[in-house]
Amino acid sequence: MPLDGFTLRYITEELSAALVGGHMDKIQQPDKTVLLFTIRNGGRNHKLLVTINPNASRMGLTQAQYENPQEAPAFCMLLRRRLLGGHVAAVRQLGCDRVAVFDVLTEDELGERAQVSLICELTGRNSNVILCESSGRIIDAARRINASMNRVREVLPGLIYAPPPPQIKLDPFSYEAGRKVRELADTHGTARAISALLEGVGGVTAEELLARAESALGIPSADPHILFDECGVPKDVLPFRFVSIATEQQRRASMSQALEECFAARDEHERLARRTATLRKLIETNLERIAKKKAILREAVSREADIENERRLGELITANIYRIKRGMTSVVVDDYEFGGELEIPLDITKTPSQNAQSRFNKARKMKTAAKTAIEQIAEADKTQSLLEIAQQDLATCANEGDIAEVRRELVARGILRPEKNAARGKARAPAKSKPSLYLSPDGVEILVGRTSVQNDSLTQAGKGEWTWMHAKDMPGSHVIIRWDGGGEVPKETFMMALKLAAKNSRGSGGTKVPVDATLRKYVKKPSGSPPGFVIYTNQTTYYVSPT
Repeated sequence: MPLDGFTLRYITEELSAALVGGHMDKIQQPDKTVLLFTIRNGGRNHKLLVTINPNASRMGLTQAQYENPQEAPAFCMLLRRRLLGGHVAAVRQLGCDRVAVFDVLTEDELGERAQVSLICELTGRNSNVILCESSGRIIDAARRINASMNRVREVLPGLIYAPPPPQIKLDPFSYEAGRKVRELADTHGTARAISALLEGVGGVTAEELLARAESALGIPSADPHILFDECGVPKDVLPFRFVSIATEQQRRASMSQALEECFAARDEHERLARRTATLRKLIETNLERIAKKKAILREAVSREADIENERRLGELITANIYRIKRGMTSVVVDDYEFGGELEIPLDITKTPSQNAQSRFNKARKMKTAAKTAIEQIAEADKTQSLLEIAQQDLATCANEGDIAEVRRELVARGILRPEKNAARGKARAPAKSKPSLYLSPDGVEILVGRTSVQNDSLTQAGKGEWTWMHAKDMPGSHVIIRWDGGGEVPKETFMMALKLAAKNSRGSGGTKVPVDATLRKYVKKPSGSPPGFVIYTNQTTYYVSPT
């Protein structure tokens, strides 16, 4: 979920403890949405990250390294001029809104002691960083907002800062808010009602507050956790363990550490999506071409009736050749097959014999074309299958090695051209690609192939008595449960593996995905088949949700 004001309260408290009294040593702006402040406090350097990326606005302490542009942006230069050498006097939140303020004691442009405020509005697509004087006058902002962009609230140098329109709601940390939430819980109130009542509380947090009120649990102090989805991917940052959420939550030392880990995983996912965009587009284009080609080929195959008709007309002309003279435009004959009379058009430039032969030749060519079309459809089906498998592989790629593996396979199959550097032997070797490894609640290892090549190696290396899974009749990952304990696989492990097979398949967007499960010894790879292709027997099909 997006960062809400409730969670920001815990972040500002953490930053206040770490940064207040610290010395502003360094300011960087790696890009237009990211600011990095190095603050010296308690004998340590703390790096404060503030990002106003509309899709990932947040702030926290970071250990990450960022490359700086050769020339610092104008706003960064202004911040350096006004903040460097200053001391952090306070870190506070405006109400329980998604707005944090850093008050900094520094010197103004005349060398006089002054206080300025760095206001961080982490409000999604309207996120901004604004530098203000103690009087509230705006010095400048990372994003200047004029009247044509927002008639209600301008953000321009010289104007008095006005915070985002206030919500007439209760502070969720107040006694009155706690009393109201308990009343709603007692009367079977909804999370939506709680969200409407309390400032800075999003839907997921409202569900948690309702669950805690129903269980007579209060709001705890900071105990940062990362929320994972059922495939072990970081999904969200929570200020404490949520009792209303069943999926895995893991404790972290600080809100900053949790934020950095969670968003690093998200950023990596987006980076890989950008890296695979060209490949995905190329695959989609080829699939569209194949679909059009198969439609044309099927048309050629479906003309069997036309072939038979041309042959029949040739035979009728031959049977009535004694009645035809050169120059006739048509001949009426008795239709021996369907009865009645039939008028057959003739080519006046050809002899009667040539007219008959022309019909036979046309039937033969159409038959040859149909036979060729059947062969071409079979080849197109193979290519389509490879492309669909590659398309699914790209959806589950976790690193550069996985992407390179998919590309290599497409090049080997003649679907893609080699990259120029690769053709000259200058390409840097990618990281070795390996299947994903998951640990079930029962402590059993589950392996999931992310590409067709990984699927091959994973399945071939598996023991005969291990359980093997794959989404039924669709591209997807091979999944193996490493169970050597004898007897049946533990129930939770088996269910987790089924969900992983469903999640890592073409059917991941559906509600119920058919997944086949069998023992590894019943899985065979036909000779000469492409990577990832297998046949199997003795399977049982389960229908599971991929979430």
